Amino acid sequence: MTSWMLGLAIGGGLAALALRRVWPRRDGAGAGVTVTALGHVPALGRWRVRTARAARAGLLALMLALTAYLWVDLTADTLRGAAMSRTTIPLKTVLCVFDISSSMMAKYGETFAGTRFTVARDAFASFVERQTHTQVGLIFFSSEVLEYRRPTQDLEQFVTDLRQLDIASGAQQPLNAMSLGTETGVALEHAAAVLRSLDLPNIRSGAVILVSDLIDDRLKIANQINALTAAGIRVYVISIEGKGAEASEGVADSLALNPLVKAYHIRRPEDLTPVYSAIHDLETSLAARRDTMIDQTRGSEAPVRILLAALVGFVVVTEALLPGVHRGARA
Repeated sequence: MTSWMLGLAIGGGLAALALRRVWPRRDGAGAGVTVTALGHVPALGRWRVRTARAARAGLLALMLALTAYLWVDLTADTLRGAAMSRTTIPLKTVLCVFDISSSMMAKYGETFAGTRFTVARDAFASFVERQTHTQVGLIFFSSEVLEYRRPTQDLEQFVTDLRQLDIASGAQQPLNAMSLGTETGVALEHAAAVLRSLDLPNIRSGAVILVSDLIDDRLKIANQINALTAAGIRVYVISIEGKGAEASEGVADSLALNPLVKAYHIRRPEDLTPVYSAIHDLETSLAARRDTMIDQTRGSEAPVRILLAALVGFVVVTEALLPGVHRGARA
């Protein structure tokens, strides 16, 4: 039985009891004016009393029915709250800020054939392949900043294009001209501008992954990362071990003092896989936190409006049309 049917059934029962209580009876019992009492009232007044009493009884029955309906409907909404809940899983945005300075062209790993760039590139591509309900963007930087791809949900094409990129001198890639110098702070500032332009819905929807050997001005990096986290953006720092390995690790550790920053120092190529797995798990767990809200919006406000109108009518009939008659008073 639906909520409105149950509400009307309860309201009908209450209305019947109310009518039985207020309707005039020939034996003189019951509340209000009896038939005997009405015999002493002039014809015009008698018609007025009967009409007003009938209106009052009808309005009372209507109010009881609507009250029961609204009570049952609200109770049913509460009991089936899980079924009526709305779950919002915001679209995640991951923006990678990727170092392509000359130091990233060095060979990386003892047994792994690749440069720091290609190792980090392939690891990030594998991370992107695992993403769902996510838009991913990519910014390259060295002495200049290249917004390679604004955040997109076409991850398959994103990964295909990314795996074809290289910064090796003989690779004939468009990234060759950007292989000198490092401006990490400028790149992070550009990332912040991109994220602001996306109008992210909440704190859980945006993250920046910085991939670099961090051989740059520590203060500039820290200032821009702090600006990102102040806006509610999570930052993951992946420090690729380079010439200044100890210095890079120290920069990463100092940045991790910020509670919205996670820093990982990569000493071997194989360390990237568990690091990206950890980032994936953390982002997935954040997205899985559901914003649940019980939907208590009525499909129509008509029952409430009718109830208020009936209440006003009941008061008018009782107080204006039945002076000296309601509550059992005799004319």
